[in-house]
Amino acid sequence: MTAAAAFCLIFGPSTVLVSGFGVFVYPLAQSFKWGRGQIGFAVSLISLTLIVVSPLQGLLIDRYGTRRVILWSIPAFSAGLFSMRYLGSDLSEFYLRWVLLTVLAVGIWPGSYLKAVSTWFDERLGLATGVANAGIGVGVILLPPITAALIAYVGWRAAFTGLSGLAFLTWPAAACFVREAAPPDRVAARSFDLLSMPALLASKPFRAIAAGYFLIGIAGTGLVAGLVPMLIATGLRPATAVATMSLFGTAALAGRLMTGWMLDRLFLGHVMNAFAAAAAIGALGFAGGITGIAAICAVPLLGLLMGAEFDVLAYAIRRYFGLPSFGRVYGTTFGIFQCGAAVGAALLSVSVQRFQSYRPGMALFSCALFLTIPIFGALKSHAALPRLDCSSSI
Repeated sequence: MTAAAAFCLIFGPSTVLVSGFGVFVYPLAQSFKWGRGQIGFAVSLISLTLIVVSPLQGLLIDRYGTRRVILWSIPAFSAGLFSMRYLGSDLSEFYLRWVLLTVLAVGIWPGSYLKAVSTWFDERLGLATGVANAGIGVGVILLPPITAALIAYVGWRAAFTGLSGLAFLTWPAAACFVREAAPPDRVAARSFDLLSMPALLASKPFRAIAAGYFLIGIAGTGLVAGLVPMLIATGLRPATAVATMSLFGTAALAGRLMTGWMLDRLFLGHVMNAFAAAAAIGALGFAGGITGIAAICAVPLLGLLMGAEFDVLAYAIRRYFGLPSFGRVYGTTFGIFQCGAAVGAALLSVSVQRFQSYRPGMALFSCALFLTIPIFGALKSHAALPRLDCSSSI
């Protein structure tokens, strides 16, 4: 189950739409004479759409189960990617297509897979979510060079067709292996109640988590989607910048596995703060104008945060709120995260358009990440709900 979830996330929307976005920036700019800032605005639209889509995903998986929602979403997302080969020169059409792709992928954003995995584990919950989410790290390593190679050999239109095929490859794995474990769900029902939205919003842990993830969202998505053009702006050749994305993905993969191991042993606030501080230092380096080898060395610091953010979120939701409310809490928090992401992506676009530089935007990202440290540290004062006594779970 965990391996299947990881495989599906390799070619899911988190990697294809976000991590792979930067590789298309320069080819699209050359084909249609659009500015980098204009193209980058699509990332803000993805985030804005996810503000609506994420709570909807939570409601769907809590009501219909993760398996059914996933199996419908994979072919829909694949078909949407295939349709990108017919993109015209109208910028508004470009924006509309990215919004549609985000909606079509409603059931295959990470929350669905993480809920399914969470039903099978208790004592090794942190490691399990880390291994499952490692698929995104693998995707960040593989997708940029695969996409760049497709663009170089067959053009960007055919590259979207190739990505469509890779996305559909996840359907057999999901159909065969992705399912929730019933016994832990029954135990969870005795330990936790399904939270209403007023009760959730009144919860101190939820408010702290939501505030922290809003700030992480400001920095996180903008960093990932804008990393390739930002590295090129530091003086790196395009091929080197794309290759450096694999270094970013390797760090994200390592961060996921490290986070999973650490969550089973350490307080989650300390775990999150360690990775947020590392990313803040990396962003501060870009704000200061680092170039060359120094820029490449800062990339893994950013990747570590990507490896930690949603592992910590899935773990925190299971421990504080239980499985019955997992989809609702995850979807709401992910929507808040995307509010921050929309703000961050817009700020980065403004930074490029107005100042012809990524440095002002990176300075704001660094500040946002440093602000998360006291917020997650404050979670120490909130006692998590009792751990589940799932003797039949792994």
